[in-house]
Amino acid sequence: MITTTIQETGITMSRHFGPLHPDAQLKTLFSVDMEIQAIELVTIEVSWVVTDDGYLQLVHRVMDWPDTPHIVAQERLNDLPEVTQALQLWGVYVRGTKGFYRITRFCHPGVAQKEDYEQVLQGLEAEARADQEFWEQHPLYQKLKSAGIHAISVSGSKRVLMVKCPRGNHHMYIEADKATWTCGYCCKRGEVNALMQS
Repeated sequence: MITTTIQETGITMSRHFGPLHPDAQLKTLFSVDMEIQAIELVTIEVSWVVTDDGYLQLVHRVMDWPDTPHIVAQERLNDLPEVTQALQLWGVYVRGTKGFYRITRFCHPGVAQKEDYEQVLQGLEAEARADQEFWEQHPLYQKLKSAGIHAISVSGSKRVLMVKCPRGNHHMYIEADKATWTCGYCCKRGEVNALMQS
């Protein structure tokens, strides 16, 4: 993920927000264990900060990593209580990074409790089940499955699937309506039919 903006909500997720202001007053939601691309398990402190120009920014601090904390997502402040908005933004972030990061367990509460964390995850699981039911009926999904390609639905999308790139330990995306694939890591794209034959 380089930078993604969800037009309907105005949420932006990116690795390139720039540094967190040194005087930022972080408010911690909770800490979780997160698996990164099925390779490394890290503990992440999930926090938020409100900027002077009216944005709520989601911040991750990876324990024992020197270059953290860093901003991972932001959206304009709305009428919800900050903790509720931060929890919802975290849910959008987890959904948007599905396949790259996987939450494995709740570690420590902050402002939010384990029940808040579980409520967000239950909502994500319900979305994932609905997405899976949709895709299991889709002809392209069936073709990929019969070719031995494991496709994961991107939560909330009825157009995009995620698959492991055959050229490395990363993921790429398939646009179902166009039957094309795109790998941002490899900077390549192509037809799904060719992918199934490789």
